[in-house]
Amino acid sequence: MSTRLKRLENLARQRANDTMTALRYLNLANGNVAIARAFWTERGGDAPWPLTDEQSNQTKE
Repeated sequence: MSTRLKRLENLARQRANDTMTALRYLNLANGNVAIARAFWTERGGDAPWPLTDEQSNQTKE
């Protein structure tokens, strides 16, 4: 196999690895967003941050 062809094969393999790594991180981020949404909904609404206990009690009244 020529050196150029071997280099191209290695580059293609590295790009595939980079793509899989990016997809793994994206999957983790989506999971974190789902957890945060569930937490905020449970605390009383679609807040952009977790509510304190005092704020949570005020929104329920």
